[in-house]
Amino acid sequence: MGKVMIITGASGYLGQKIVLNAHQQGHKIKVVVRPGRDISKMLWANLDNIEIVEIDLASDKAGTALLEMMSSQDSKKTSVIHASAVMTATDEVHNTQTVRPTELIVQSMIDAGLKRLVLASSMSVYGYSAQPVNSQLDEMTPIEIYKNQRDSYCRAKIAQEMIGLKSAQKHGLVVTALRAGAIIGPGRLLTSRLGVVKRKFALQLGRDARLPVSYVDHCAEAMVLAAEKSIIISDVYVEPNETKKNGAFEAINVFEDELPTQQEYIFLLKKHTDIWPTLSFAFPWSLIKRITSGVGLITTFWPSLLKILPGVLKEGSIHARIKPLRYNNSRLHDRLGWSSTLSCEEIIKLSKMK
Repeated sequence: MGKVMIITGASGYLGQKIVLNAHQQGHKIKVVVRPGRDISKMLWANLDNIEIVEIDLASDKAGTALLEMMSSQDSKKTSVIHASAVMTATDEVHNTQTVRPTELIVQSMIDAGLKRLVLASSMSVYGYSAQPVNSQLDEMTPIEIYKNQRDSYCRAKIAQEMIGLKSAQKHGLVVTALRAGAIIGPGRLLTSRLGVVKRKFALQLGRDARLPVSYVDHCAEAMVLAAEKSIIISDVYVEPNETKKNGAFEAINVFEDELPTQQEYIFLLKKHTDIWPTLSFAFPWSLIKRITSGVGLITTFWPSLLKILPGVLKEGSIHARIKPLRYNNSRLHDRLGWSSTLSCEEIIKLSKMK
């Protein structure tokens, strides 16, 4: 017998795949979509056993609607997968459409007595600047503390995780934050970790950094695998709350077993697609590091400059994108039983066909 899975962001690039995977595993699904959204072209549009719940998570009435939906659910059989968020936006927009909805989701779960939350987070939360070149980045790597050096997306994802952590510590929720790498798939094979691409021109930033890419289907599978688990290994110590409930919080990085370098990935794009521009210039990491370090020194004396600098000139942002590091996804295998049978080249070829 499958679980009930409440899935937010069900109309998004990743969210649609999460719904498909949950349906394939036989779960009963409640998808949360914005009122008036055209769902006729959604990948799950014609599937059965899916209930559509229209809620604008950024509205003042969202909390009431969420609580009404969740209150009728069996806490032992229900998991919430929160995949709703915006990608590129200002801090103000992220606070309205990413952070605040997460607070409402969590509060509604607490009030309704639900415990299991899977949060679609991101590897952007890590503090890349503090990592030595070619060191290993894993779930024990500290999150970013110099948030003004990063973009609004990073800050929003950190805020989401802090909401989840607090709910585990104070209210007994069992939370898994799945920190996805650069999600790739049909229509989305480029990533900012390669550099800047503008139509027929590309500015390649770095050559040898490994790309922690995550195939969208594999990422969705990991989300559902996590939601199927009721008990997890907590990364933090959590005392029972006033109702004697033990909460838990864990983080799991989600990316492929085979991680190509920037140059290897671009070679595959050129081999199997026409999306990489023929006119491109590549800058080595050593030069980029010197440039951003110089800019970083200037911002020490002129802090307001950080607000107008593009990401490619912010030291923290550029380290997060292209610093050569090693990545480990052992926890993804060990805790979720996830496995991949596709190489990066096969993913690119498969994505091109869809």
